[in-house]
Amino acid sequence: MDVTLQAKTSISEYQLQLNQSSANKTRVTQMCRNNDENWTPPPKDTLKLNVDAHFLSDGHWGLGWILRTELGSCVGAATRVVRGITTATEAEAQGLWEAIDWLDQASDPAVIIETDNQEVVNTIHNRRYPRSYWGGCAQRIGERLEATPRLSLRWIRRTGNQVACQLDRWAAIEPNRSWAEFVPHK
Repeated sequence: MDVTLQAKTSISEYQLQLNQSSANKTRVTQMCRNNDENWTPPPKDTLKLNVDAHFLSDGHWGLGWILRTELGSCVGAATRVVRGITTATEAEAQGLWEAIDWLDQASDPAVIIETDNQEVVNTIHNRRYPRSYWGGCAQRIGERLEATPRLSLRWIRRTGNQVACQLDRWAAIEPNRSWAEFVPHK
C-alpha cells in the first residue's frame, strides 16, 4: 500500500505539473521527448509499462512493473519474487518476460515497454542472443515483440524508471501481487 500510495503521489505531482504547463504544451512535449533521465508519458492512446528487478536480502530477486497512461495514471502494477536467478541481467530479462505475459490481461492496447537494462534491450533489438538462461528469455521476448506489433521495447535511464524500481523492492513485502483492477480484460 505504501508503494502504491507513493506511486499515486508521484503521478499526482506529474499531473499537476502537466496541468500547470498546458499553455506551453508543445514546448513541454518536446522537452519530454528530449529528456531520457525522467519518466516521460507515452503518446496518446498508448500505455507505458516500466519494468525493473532488484536483488532481495534473502537471495531472491524482486520484480516490479507499472502500467500507465499518457496522463501518468496507473492502470496496473505487479510484483513478483523469483529464485534461482544469479545475475541482474537474468532477473531483468525474467522481469520483462513476466511483465509481457501479464499484459495478456489487457484488451490489446499499444504499449511501450521500458527497462533500465541496456544489455537486454540491445540484445533483443540486435537479435543476437547468448547461449544462457537470460539469452533464451531475451529470445522469447524478441519473438513475442515481433509477433505483437502493438508492443515495443526501449531502454530508459534508471532515473526514469523509479516507480518500477520501488515496486521491485516492495516485492519482498508484497510478493506476487497484481493490482490491475483498471486494466480492461479480454
